Amino acid sequence: MISWAKYNQAADIYIPLRTRASADLKSNPTLASGDAKVSKDGGAFANLTTLPAVTPASGIAVKVALSATELSAEFLFVQLVDQTNPKEWEDQVLLVYTYGHASARHAFDHDSATVSPANGSISSSTFAAAAITAGVLANDCITAAKIATAAIDADAMAASAIGAAVIATGAITAAKFAAGAIDAAAIADSAIDAGAIADNAITAAKIATGAIDADAIADGAIDAGSIGAGAITSAKFAADAITAAAIQDGSITAAKIATGAIDADALASDAVAEIAAAIPADFVGSDRTMLQAVFDKLPLAGPIASWDALLANHTVDGSFGQRLGVIHAGTASAGGAATLTLAASASGTNDFFRSHICWLVGGPGSGQAQVCSSYIGAAKLAVFPVNWPITPDGTTKYLWLPLGSVNVGQMEINTLTAAAIATDAVTELTAGVWNAVRATYQAANSMGELMKWLAEMTENDGGIRRLTTNALEQGPAGGGSGNVTAIDGSAPAAVALKEIMLTVIGGAVADVGASTTSFMTNLAEATTNAYVGKFVEWITGANVGHRPRVVSAFNPADTGRITVASAMDSAPANGDTFRLIASDGT
Repeated sequence: MISWAKYNQAADIYIPLRTRASADLKSNPTLASGDAKVSKDGGAFANLTTLPAVTPASGIAVKVALSATELSAEFLFVQLVDQTNPKEWEDQVLLVYTYGHASARHAFDHDSATVSPANGSISSSTFAAAAITAGVLANDCITAAKIATAAIDADAMAASAIGAAVIATGAITAAKFAAGAIDAAAIADSAIDAGAIADNAITAAKIATGAIDADAIADGAIDAGSIGAGAITSAKFAADAITAAAIQDGSITAAKIATGAIDADALASDAVAEIAAAIPADFVGSDRTMLQAVFDKLPLAGPIASWDALLANHTVDGSFGQRLGVIHAGTASAGGAATLTLAASASGTNDFFRSHICWLVGGPGSGQAQVCSSYIGAAKLAVFPVNWPITPDGTTKYLWLPLGSVNVGQMEINTLTAAAIATDAVTELTAGVWNAVRATYQAANSMGELMKWLAEMTENDGGIRRLTTNALEQGPAGGGSGNVTAIDGSAPAAVALKEIMLTVIGGAVADVGASTTSFMTNLAEATTNAYVGKFVEWITGANVGHRPRVVSAFNPADTGRITVASAMDSAPANGDTFRLIASDGT
């Protein structure tokens, strides 16, 4: 039996079964697991995902339910074989072909009754010469809905496929293009060149009013390479074609005009004559009155427009405008003997103006300047080191000029004296030295390194610094015992102390699983229980400062394991260091 099903889409196919050794159809046949198997594209047989079932119940129709996964093939071979003995019904075969997909037996989709050609199936050889004519295409047969996204790409069009003869007169109209149809992504780089555009193809009549606006042209779209030599001539522009309304404010800048772009040849002789006529015949030198006459002849807004231009509008890198730039300018809201309250527009950041110059340029105090010593942002209050000779007020105008911090290395000798440094400055310097973190200043042979060593020879014992046992047991630089001859005048006491210190043994935990009563160590002693009776005192780790514990066992065979008589407060960590001290001086 042969049937059709859509590719990768679940389908139900109904078939009958014949009674074993009979021509009659089997009523209510029994189907069990293993009776129905499928092979995809000639592959190995496997049980169907869904066991076929008699539908409707007790009838002769058997529903074979095929999943989308099973139908993801060119064809399916379904076998129905009764596994019982004797068999209840005859063997049956169902052959299913797929459609509606490029990987199906037939790509044509019978459900939608439309053609979905395979990739590359439509080529130039598919059509005879001049096969596609105006008469073949019905009105409005090609619509946006019929063409898939990116269906027409560069590979689909042969070189020179679209020529002048192919396009009928008036065929391309504004109504044929959807809004935004021609965008940057649709046009390949260099696609529009001189050869593609016929002479006089672009005329005033072809361009609708306002068709070319700022949004249609991408930033930087028109560059030097886009415009051919001599392409822009006087004849290309109609009289009065370029108006003030057509040019956006600030659109023509220095960056847009190449060096030497406007030369003598580019200017018509009458243009030069008009500029010459604007300069008075009696103009000599730099007299402001005569210069004003020139500017009055030119279409500039206001007298001496160059000098009245805002500084903020002229800050090109390397320009005089940039060099003359100020940090802030305004009118003070109040003045004091050695202060100036700035305008509300001033920065609210503390010390923003510190070390910069405040120059009074108008009103009371005009002409004075000082370096700011501090600035309170919230109050807009600038503080200066000395009093103003003339106290400014709320009408004083000011400018802030950049200065920055003073380089002490460039000061002359005796510039900084004791009298010039404030008392609190000395206090801050002193505090900075003594409060410095030791670890930051430990260069070789420095005082910081010496202080580090001294610090390591002491430890905190209940708030009192005392020498560590390690410090006491260190000998002279050349080796040997320390030369302590007496303690409080007693030579025997010194000898006893020496003997005790010589028996102090240092070690470290070598155990990631140490407990509060037992831990492995790095001790090299080979004698079992060699340290029994000694005290374990911790130098680093969680048990530092806690009561020493008595060693009850030492096992060199178990990585120098020490066992203590009573549990410690915390289990030591791997790497914690300790010392073993004799309880009786031996």
